[in-house]
Amino acid sequence: SYGVKYTYNGSSEPPTSETIPPCFQKIIQKIKTDCELPDALTPNSILVNHYPAKTSARDPPSSLPKHSDDELELQPGSSIFTYSIGDSRAIIFSGKHSEQTETHVTSHNSLYSMSRASQAWYDHRIMDVETCGERFSVTLRTINSKCSRSVILVGDSNTKPIVFGSGKGKVGESYPGKRVKAAKIKNINPADCCEYANVVIACGTNDLRTDSVDQTNPDGYIERLVGLLKVKVEDIKTLNPSANIVVMPVLPSRIPKMNEYICKFNTMVFASEFKHRLEITMPPLYSFLDKKRLLALN
Repeated sequence: SYGVKYTYNGSSEPPTSETIPPCFQKIIQKIKTDCELPDALTPNSILVNHYPAKTSARDPPSSLPKHSDDELELQPGSSIFTYSIGDSRAIIFSGKHSEQTETHVTSHNSLYSMSRASQAWYDHRIMDVETCGERFSVTLRTINSKCSRSVILVGDSNTKPIVFGSGKGKVGESYPGKRVKAAKIKNINPADCCEYANVVIACGTNDLRTDSVDQTNPDGYIERLVGLLKVKVEDIKTLNPSANIVVMPVLPSRIPKMNEYICKFNTMVFASEFKHRLEITMPPLYSFLDKKRLLALN
């Protein structure tokens, strides 16, 4: 391997060289130009795999076990490129959440790509065969060790002031990530969360406004809302099993009736049967209340 260290399937071997050889640099530059990649999404890590030729079924395997490239250090939004040299081989893509299977044949001097996000949906492998010619694969990835702390913030307009990136008033480079707008709980898209180490959900205020709550059965409405949030969290866990999910309590308001709904919602969300899926890092909700159990102004 060459360039930035890539750890996979328990492997922690250092790269052969941190310097990428000129022949591979040309491939990177070609991909960067043709795909119009920004610097942040340009490959910086090379892994070369050798698939030996086989003349009979008794020869050692020439295969690739089923896996997905879902390591946290892969840059969110990036693509994984594989350049093939030598004999043609069939790569089988299998759905993780369905029975779907697709086969792609890689011929000599061909290039295929997989998005980082697609790894939440598909495994891939190369089956062993009785006979085959020699093949090399050159896989190019964009690695960022800081992405092991990456964050996606899924929230309503209250989270708009939170800006990711470097510079004054921003989250900082140590926690790369982005904010995705979700005005209501129904707007949370689990697919947005499949590439990040930490998922922070901060919405629900708009769902609990007095004009949004079913006044004929407010308790039933809130129970269904909590159920919907639970489904969203479960779907995120299905797509991103290693994610640390943080659900923020809905902050109280100065409107008494709305505050009643918010308190009921938070109590149900953070009940014991829901906690096993979440990590709660918010201070106790009551620290935000005044003596009238409304949002404190100081």
